[in-house]
Amino acid sequence: MKFLFEDTKERYKGTLSKMSPQKVQQAGTGWDKALLGFYFPDDVTRAQFSVRDTLIPMLKEDHREQDPHSIDLLLRSITLDASAEDTAGQIHAAYTGSQPKG
Repeated sequence: MKFLFEDTKERYKGTLSKMSPQKVQQAGTGWDKALLGFYFPDDVTRAQFSVRDTLIPMLKEDHREQDPHSIDLLLRSITLDASAEDTAGQIHAAYTGSQPKG
């Protein structure tokens, strides 16, 4: 496995920075303590996309795969009242639960 939790957090911060650059800048060093509702006010779909857009590239880069049902469950579990750090933890758990391709 290529990614440690800190790597996953940095990847997630990068995704958030692409999707909501002003909000990440506004959150500053506490970016990971901010709730997803801060980054995506009233838009859980964008929050779900942020998770997908972090996890899928990590899996591809490390030649791993996660079953689609597990990914769907992860995305449906995303709420706006979770912190960015907790969400990165969910992403990392999905990554560590993945299997090598092949």
